[in-house]
Amino acid sequence: MPKNLFQKGNTASKGDPLIAKMMEFRKTIQSAVSKKNVRDIMKTMIERAKKGDVKAAQLVLERVAGKVKDNTEVSVVNGESKELTITLVPKSSTDNNERNTGN
Repeated sequence: MPKNLFQKGNTASKGDPLIAKMMEFRKTIQSAVSKKNVRDIMKTMIERAKKGDVKAAQLVLERVAGKVKDNTEVSVVNGESKELTITLVPKSSTDNNERNTGN
């Protein structure tokens, strides 16, 4: 690494100004939202999820358990790695009825 990389006068040492601006926006947003606001919002989303709102359920579960990755790399026995794509699709009640009746 060059010795003068982070010395005074090197414009690259200041970092990305867009990232600094985004961090400023995040601090502003975080200071405007209280813990009570977050609790109230999550309670509302949980209630909506219980009533069948799939988007609300997805939001709650992603915040609690983390987002599901679209692609997962799996190592197979012979040492080669393969990519496995997993797509989660919510089932509608008609899909469940068809599966149960065999139609």
